[in-house]
Amino acid sequence: MTLSRRDLLRSAGGAVALATVGSPPGPLAPLLALGVTGVLAAAYPRRSKAFSGVRPDARFRIASARKAFLATVVLQLAAEGRLTLDGPAPDPRFTVRQLLQHTTGLQDDMPDWSTPAEYLDRRFDVHTRSEWIARAVAQPLAFAPGGGWRYSNAGYLLAADAVERATGRSLRTEITERILRPLGLRDTTFPGTSADLPSPHPRAYQDLGEGLTDVTVQVPGDPDSMVSTADDLGRFFRALLGGVLLPPAWLAEMRRTVAVDPELEVVLPGLRYGLGLMSRPLPGGGVRWGHDGGDSGFITVTGVSGDGARSMVVLMSTALAGEQALRQQQEADRLVDRFLSGSRGGS
Repeated sequence: MTLSRRDLLRSAGGAVALATVGSPPGPLAPLLALGVTGVLAAAYPRRSKAFSGVRPDARFRIASARKAFLATVVLQLAAEGRLTLDGPAPDPRFTVRQLLQHTTGLQDDMPDWSTPAEYLDRRFDVHTRSEWIARAVAQPLAFAPGGGWRYSNAGYLLAADAVERATGRSLRTEITERILRPLGLRDTTFPGTSADLPSPHPRAYQDLGEGLTDVTVQVPGDPDSMVSTADDLGRFFRALLGGVLLPPAWLAEMRRTVAVDPELEVVLPGLRYGLGLMSRPLPGGGVRWGHDGGDSGFITVTGVSGDGARSMVVLMSTALAGEQALRQQQEADRLVDRFLSGSRGGS
């Protein structure tokens, strides 16, 4: 998708567009040089955007960034006395805290595609939360619950079950009424089993070993997946870290972090994980918070200051592979770090 004419070069909220397609902005040049086809970087409170190959109001699949929304709802319910963080989860081997902090030992078993042919064959497959949970619990635990750290999507599917059991309502309803509606996040939606994205959106490309493959049209593998914009994501994370969504004691619980496994720290240096919230050190001191995500063809990188006053969201519509994927993450991190490194508020 290409950018619209000059009258569309201003996004919601008066954010100033820094660049157009055909005139790549300096800050994005390293990502474009790697082969990223579309990228959008939105800064606050500067209220400015740099973008190329996408519209400034484009919608993206945000992948694991949605974990922060789910964890926020869980902590709200804990604050209301309707869930207990250290009580049993729907699978009684684990606590709710362990689900949110990836310390269950659960190993995901979620089939993915690795070639263009597999993508074409499987892109309309529909998977349920119960299916993914069943596949994961059938695997041996990587370690005893609480005895290590391993990223687990299945843990968050169990956490979604915990929310629905505690409230008697769907996770979608809880996120909508507790977060989206109060914050006015009108462009954040749940695709469900739709293979299409709401407009406007870029084409999504993934390196599947034979060059870039267009993987835009697909039923999300995550049954609780979400679609959002840079503006909505920034507003959510600023409200969360700014204390709008959680009482202070419960935000402090969310920010209590543990070390992650060494393999992930190679990709995300200094990463520590709280309850649905990532923290990483900033150059020169301080900490950035947020939650990154990667779905087929879409990459989300987020950063917000500890007081919620400053944020940077980088959305990309290309998922590279191998060494190029690592460099893609590094260049996106540099954009976030450079903007936030001057902020020391509430680290």
